Amino acid sequence: MGAVLSAVTSALSAVASYYKFVFPVKEMRSIQREIHKYEDEIHILGDRGTPADKLRIEVISKRKRGAEEQLRTLRSAYPDLDKR
Repeated sequence: MGAVLSAVTSALSAVASYYKFVFPVKEMRSIQREIHKYEDEIHILGDRGTPADKLRIEVISKRKRGAEEQLRTLRSAYPDLDKR
C-alpha cells in the first residue's frame, strides 16, 4: 500500500510541476497573439482613416494596453518566462 501511495504522490507531483511550467508559457503566448491581433487591426483601420475607424482605434488601443499590462504582470510573476 505504501508503494502505491508513493507512486501516486510522485505522479501528482510531476503533473503539478508540468502545469507550473506550461501554464505561464501558454498564457504568455496567448496574450502575445492577442496583442498582435490588436496591432494588425489598428493598422487596417489606420489605412482607412474614417472618423469611425479613428474611434475604433482608440478602443482597440486601450485593449492593447490592457493586454500589455497583463503580459508585464505575468512576466514579473515568472521572471524566467522568456527563457522558456
